Amino acid sequence: MNFHKLVFIGLLFQFFDFKFGSFDIMPDFIEYVIVAYAFSKLDYRYAKEGFISALLLMIFSFFNIFNPSLLDINTGSNLLTITSIVFGMLQIFYFACIFAVSNQIVQDSSRKFPTVFLAGIIIVNLIASLSIHLSVNLASTLVLLSMVAFFICYMYLFIFLWKRIGLQDKKQAEKSTDLLDADIELE
Repeated sequence: MNFHKLVFIGLLFQFFDFKFGSFDIMPDFIEYVIVAYAFSKLDYRYAKEGFISALLLMIFSFFNIFNPSLLDINTGSNLLTITSIVFGMLQIFYFACIFAVSNQIVQDSSRKFPTVFLAGIIIVNLIASLSIHLSVNLASTLVLLSMVAFFICYMYLFIFLWKRIGLQDKKQAEKSTDLLDADIELE
C-alpha cells in the first residue's frame, strides 16, 4: 500500500467538485474515508491522530452534504461560524499529520514544503473568515484572491505527493530487493 498514492487519490475528491444540481458526484467525505484507511494501515507516529482527524472530518463533510451551510463561514450564524473555524483547524491538523507520517515514510530534503503549505492554508482560512466583516467589493476581491491561493496551495500539494509516490515506490522496491537478497543468502 502506498500511503502517498491513497492521499493523492483522496485529495482529488476534495479538489474537484462536480455537481449535477445540488448532487455532488465526488463528495469530500470520500477523501477522508480513503485517507483514514491509509492512516489505519500504518504504525508511525501521528498515524493514529491522522486517522482520528480524518474520521472527524469525514463526519463533518458527510453532514455538510445534507446541510450545505454547515461549513459556510459567511452565514452570519455564530454556531455555523464556530463550526467552520473548528473544521478549518481540524483540517490543518489533518494535513500536519499527513506531512508528519509522510516524512517518516520517505525521508528527504523537502521538509520546508509542509510549512509553506500549512501557512498558505491558514492564510486562506483567515481571509475567508475576515471577508464577512468587510464591504462587498473588498470581500469579493479577497475571496477571489483566496481561491487563487487555495488553487496554488493544492497544486503545490499534488506535486509534492506525486514526487512522494515515486519515492515511496522506490523505497518499497529497494526493501523487497533487500528481503529477496537476504532470503537467497539464507538458502
